[in-house]
Amino acid sequence: MIKVFAFDLDGTLTQHRTPLGSKNRRILEKLAQNYTLLMVGAGTCTRIHDQLGGFPMDVIGNYGMQYAKYSNGILDPIRDDSVDFENKSLIEEKVTTFREKYGFTEFSGDSVEYHSSGCLTLPLLGTKAKIEDKLAFDPDRKKRRGFYAEISKAFPDFNVFIGGSSSFDMAPKPYNKYYALDLWCRENGYDHSEVIYVGDDYGTGGNDESLYRSDFRFICTDDHSRLDEVLAPWLDDLFTDIDGLLGSKTDCACGKTHTCEIDRVVIRHGALNELPAMTSDYRHILLVCDENTRRVCGNRVNELLEGQIDTVLTYTSDGFVIPNEEAVAKLGDGITRNTDLIIGVGSGVINDLCKYVSHSHGLPYYIVATAPSMDGYASKGAAMLFGGMKITTNAQVPKAIIADTAVLKDAPIEMLRAGYGDIIGKYSCLNDWRLSHIVNQEPLCDYIYSLTYNTLTGLAGIGKEIVSRDEKSIALLMHALVIVGIAMAYMGNSRPASGSEHHLSHYFEVIGLLRNEPYFCHGIDVAYSTYLTAKLRQELNAIEIPEGKVFNESQWESNIRRIYGTKASSTAADGIIALQKKLGRIHENKLPVYKEKWIEIRKILADSPSPEKILEMLESVGLPINEFEKLYSKEKLLDGIGYAKDLKDRYTVLWMYDQIK
Repeated sequence: MIKVFAFDLDGTLTQHRTPLGSKNRRILEKLAQNYTLLMVGAGTCTRIHDQLGGFPMDVIGNYGMQYAKYSNGILDPIRDDSVDFENKSLIEEKVTTFREKYGFTEFSGDSVEYHSSGCLTLPLLGTKAKIEDKLAFDPDRKKRRGFYAEISKAFPDFNVFIGGSSSFDMAPKPYNKYYALDLWCRENGYDHSEVIYVGDDYGTGGNDESLYRSDFRFICTDDHSRLDEVLAPWLDDLFTDIDGLLGSKTDCACGKTHTCEIDRVVIRHGALNELPAMTSDYRHILLVCDENTRRVCGNRVNELLEGQIDTVLTYTSDGFVIPNEEAVAKLGDGITRNTDLIIGVGSGVINDLCKYVSHSHGLPYYIVATAPSMDGYASKGAAMLFGGMKITTNAQVPKAIIADTAVLKDAPIEMLRAGYGDIIGKYSCLNDWRLSHIVNQEPLCDYIYSLTYNTLTGLAGIGKEIVSRDEKSIALLMHALVIVGIAMAYMGNSRPASGSEHHLSHYFEVIGLLRNEPYFCHGIDVAYSTYLTAKLRQELNAIEIPEGKVFNESQWESNIRRIYGTKASSTAADGIIALQKKLGRIHENKLPVYKEKWIEIRKILADSPSPEKILEMLESVGLPINEFEKLYSKEKLLDGIGYAKDLKDRYTVLWMYDQIK
């Protein structure tokens, strides 16, 4: 349980050396209603307190050398440590050697700045350099990062930081922000797991890096004016704290331990900026894109990770990239004996391919999302097309999901609609889960069910905002998609997110590929199929007493071959027939169960939005039903209702509809 929010100052709450603004002051005031607030800074406690405009919070200064408590309107000093400089001549000798080696012999003012605390500043341009020269010297810190390891080695008694715009700052060991916050926790009785730290200087040499690389939970920000976005889960009831869902949940009432082994999920404006810090331990990365996603942000990822990318693999295709055997082989061929990380840049298919191949090769993978279009980012399952059949294989979750809302909001409108459609489809699949629970005694975890359902209902009403590309709404959509994926990881399968609506979507895709006919992208087919399944539930709920149909196996097999077979191949049809004969569900007589539990079944069927309500949701994102009916013939729709169920091994309303007159 989070009890404390600790903050960096410059770049996080304020611009450099500028007063705390009214917007971020209000954010702190709101957080202070529920959490203890703490400032962890590099400057003195007094200067930090003044820059905060006297905001009522305790302050750690000088990397832990100072500590002051706020009480009754006064900042009361508790600790003020300092360290003597034992050998200034040796320090200056090392600085001179560095300056001569790299050509920094001309500078204005002093070559080294000594602080009374025992901290040092090495101003490469001198202590009196012009501000415009400082700002122009190393705005992206690349120059100083190139010297960072050498400076750190030259001054082993100091923690070295890339400071300001043209200098290195040094604090005598052990002082750094990790030391400071850890000491404060021990002195005040807090566990690290109860603290969140918010900072912007988390890259190599940054003064927040020691916390970023520690067991403290770290929230990154690159723009103090967008602090409300990165803290949304604690400020806005619509957002869920995703990081709080990662790891293991051992106290579930269902009696099982639920696990999601994702290390990081970053959904925010500017999330791409975290990639260098997140991947600093990897040196031989395989970057995977398609032509579109490479243009959208794959090239940007390549630039950010310059020197760490061994290979960029780009899928080329006239239409959709297909996650089939050929695509898997191509990705496998891109892996070398040195490859230590796969980074996919894309959405559904790229994610599935990277998930499947990384798992089979024992490698970790990250996914950089380019569209909030589907719920599989955080799940273990990889949706593949093998032997002409759509199958979901159990693979692995990514180690990290990076979703920059500045990228997501510019995704093609069809992908925004698809993501919304994938979420709306949960009305159908969750209802299917409850049906199977009562009909087949299939296990149902109330926690996972509620997590998914609450996520769904929180998003259902913002369709118009999503397609208008409102960035907050896009962030909410991406949060929802990832949370549903986590629910699947918890469950160990796709039951919380996939039911009859997904089986119909897979049917339209498989038939499209087999017959070379057009089909909608996955999420849009899911959206429209949710309307179809709502109509089926409505029809079933109107039945007072259920009566069974007689199953005709030869007719069923004939129709499977008609629908899924082609002149060139019967592979898909053969696979479907073999699957259902193995499962035996086609021969099950469920009528006694239906009759016994029909009152309860009808209550479940009724506890889902009506077809009319689903249509309203679809129309809010520009998905009129006539487009669906125009693309798919009546025969194809009826075949889907009758035979999409046979693609999978999961009970849904399609089975009930097929078995009842």
